[in-house]
Amino acid sequence: MWICFSPGCASRAVRDTLCFWPLRYSWRSLAVTPARLFYTNPLETRRCLLRHIQFLRFNTNNGLGRAFCMSQENQLEKSWWHFLQTLQQREKSKSQVCDIDGVSLRKHAHDVLASSGSLALSVEVEKKRQELNQLLQEHQDNILDENLCRQLEVLGNAILYHLESGKTTLPVSRTKGTAIGCVVSNSQDKFIGKQPNVLWRSIDKSILRSHPLYRPLPPPYLIKVASCHDFRMLRQDSEEWKIARSFSQVSASTLWKILGFGERRAATFLGLPNSMKGHHHAIHAWKSLLNPSFEEVYDSVSKIRLKWGHSHEANCLLAFLEYMHSFQDIRMQEVGLFVLEKGQVLPQWNIFYEELPTISASPDALFRVRKTNGVWSVWQLCEAKCRCPFVPRIVASSLHSSLETSSPEKGPLFRNKDILNYANWSFLNFRPLEKLSPIYFAQMQLQMLCANIEEQGYLISYSVTKGSNIFQVTRSNEWLGACLSFVREFYNRYGRKESSAYPPDDFFWDVPGYQDFLQLTKDLTSQCTVWKHISYEDFNSYIKF
Repeated sequence: MWICFSPGCASRAVRDTLCFWPLRYSWRSLAVTPARLFYTNPLETRRCLLRHIQFLRFNTNNGLGRAFCMSQENQLEKSWWHFLQTLQQREKSKSQVCDIDGVSLRKHAHDVLASSGSLALSVEVEKKRQELNQLLQEHQDNILDENLCRQLEVLGNAILYHLESGKTTLPVSRTKGTAIGCVVSNSQDKFIGKQPNVLWRSIDKSILRSHPLYRPLPPPYLIKVASCHDFRMLRQDSEEWKIARSFSQVSASTLWKILGFGERRAATFLGLPNSMKGHHHAIHAWKSLLNPSFEEVYDSVSKIRLKWGHSHEANCLLAFLEYMHSFQDIRMQEVGLFVLEKGQVLPQWNIFYEELPTISASPDALFRVRKTNGVWSVWQLCEAKCRCPFVPRIVASSLHSSLETSSPEKGPLFRNKDILNYANWSFLNFRPLEKLSPIYFAQMQLQMLCANIEEQGYLISYSVTKGSNIFQVTRSNEWLGACLSFVREFYNRYGRKESSAYPPDDFFWDVPGYQDFLQLTKDLTSQCTVWKHISYEDFNSYIKF
């Protein structure tokens, strides 16, 4: 068995015949790598994945990996991350602070200055570097002071922001002195020609990572992946995360398809819109179950929506972070991929871990708040949903017209390429969601299970012109137990290699307990009402566009 790293190595028909699992990678030297026992079971799949992720960035046969790690910019980044790690260790054990800890912090801070000394920095960032140097000289004895460490962190993040984004300025927030910025698209117009500008009013992810209340993940080349547990340390915009996710048979975002929520009867029962109805959703989930590297082919409309949601994710998280910080102390943590582990399947569910496919989830962030007694709360989860305001004009004229009829394979009719060839785009001022969708409820439940969130999570529905609505979603072990039982049922019926069964229409409707499960989903979803609303004016007070 072979894993192919070349993006254009084989057509879909060829790789389906040869059982290729193509993993996209940009280094030409990584052509084909052998892997044995690949399809034996999900555990072997994960072990195989670990070996290949370790191989990615540090391929030194052609010197590329070595050159990448030895560049001056990455040496600076590495020094700064060592400083942050030491700082976080100090915060975890403040009662045990000693001089050795202070020496370590001071040493890493000086390493940052030394690594950035010969770099061509902008005037603003060079000024911040000099301020950092002055702070170190003036506060040699009280380097462990919390306020000083926070200033060091802000100044260092400004340097890293300059290196990562290539921008020359870093605007400062007008609230609470937190250092944040706003990087909007080069064009302030909603449209570029006739095409939507998906970067309109979007914030660069590096801005969120430079926020003093946000704890970003280290660059992938600093992560040593020793087990699947370490996948949570892979940045979601990295190639390593994409490869790790491509081995997952069931993800939180595709769970609703496997549960049959998109089937005609179930979708009608749950009250889903016409665009989410259709047997083609289950077919895509079935193909991904058989071949996790299978990529759903998106049409032009779906690509625009996905790009919009991805580019505005930082907006959504930053609005939530600043709003929560307006009345309590908060820390937000960037996370990668959480793989469901054996200990997370509760005994009362009567489900064996080995009976399930490989399940994973990638929440947008975790956060915790400081209580009134000074103790930090348990980690909670937040998920960003950014509704795209761009729609084809032929659809905008009648969003609920008969044009949105679906076919088993292609989905809604407005996705047809012939229509998109002459359809112009419209900008609609959509409001954030007023009601939580059962699809998002299912996604958040699985995210809380995989990430070991025991209490609740928050879904932020963001509108670029109408503010944001925040939904509070409580974890339900009753729902999760029923959910995994139907995932196991789908896997046993249609997902195993020895089975060639094809999921029929409404495949779960007559299964005992399924309609009760749908009713439970509907009831729990209806309980998740809008917890807080962030107005558009409040959002603009946090970020200056």
